[in-house]
Amino acid sequence: MTITIGGQRFIVRSEADESYVQTLAEHINHHIDEISHQTSQAQKTISHQNLLVLAALNITDDLFRERANKKELALRIKEKSKAIFSMLDKEVRRHVENALNKY
Repeated sequence: MTITIGGQRFIVRSEADESYVQTLAEHINHHIDEISHQTSQAQKTISHQNLLVLAALNITDDLFRERANKKELALRIKEKSKAIFSMLDKEVRRHVENALNKY
C-alpha cells in the first residue's frame, strides 16, 4: 500500500488493514501540519527534516503521557477495588456474625 507523510509517498507492507495504516499516516500529517502552522505564525523557517523530527517528538510525547495516564488509572482502579472489597468483606462478616448470634 502507498501512504503519504509530509508530502512524501511511502510504500509500506503491513498486516494491518489499509484504512488503519492510512489513519496512522493522517495522524502524523496532522501533527506535521500543526507544527508547520505554529512555525509559520511565529515567522520561523524550519527544515522538512526538523519538521518530521518535531512531529515524531510530539507523537512520542502523546504516547508516553497516555501510558502514564493508563498506569495511573490502573493504580486508582486497583486502590478503589481494594477499598470496595474491604467494605464488602466487612459487611459480609457483619451479616454472618449477626446471623450466627441469632441462633
